[in-house]
This record gives sequence, C-alpha cells and structure tokens, in this order.
Amino acid sequence: MPEKTLKIPKQKPQLTIYSDDLPELKNFSIDGNYILRVCVNVKRLGKGDEYEIMDGQQDKRMYARCEITSVEMDGDKEVLDTPESFAKKKASVHDNRKI
Repeated sequence: MPEKTLKIPKQKPQLTIYSDDLPELKNFSIDGNYILRVCVNVKRLGKGDEYEIMDGQQDKRMYARCEITSVEMDGDKEVLDTPESFAKKKASVHDNRKI
C-alpha cells in the first residue's frame, strides 16, 4: 500500500501597512483588491521547516525575510480581478504562455 503524504495548505504571505506609509489606505474596503508597488530589502534567505513535494521528491521550501522600504499605489482604484486572475493575465502578457 502506498504511503500517504500529508499536504499542508499553503498560507499566503501577509502584509501590514499603516496610513502613515500609504495615505490611500483610508479609501480601501474590506475584501477589496488593490495593486500596490512594494519595494523590499531582503534581510535573510533560507530554507523553512515545511516540506514541499515536487515530482515525488521532498525539498525544503525557500523563504525570504524582508523589510519594506517603500509602498505606493499602482493605479488609483480598486481592481475588480482577483489576485489569482490578475497573476494569470500578467503572466500571459509577459511570457506569451497560454493559460
């Protein structure tokens, strides 16, 4: 009998921003999608404790600890696309892949 592998759901990265750094934040709505331009300074790179299964092999997931150096709006209004659909559209524009 094949051994079962426990797949841990991926937790999406989170970001906390204050209105001192991004005044437009005051106009945001809960569950709204916005495009931000975030500049970061990478402070640490490493491998985490969680394992990711790829092609039957276990590899430790990489991580980066970053300090946000600046954040600004990229556009002036809420985006109606979800982050996932926006990423697919952007990938298809940049590398001409079919999605």
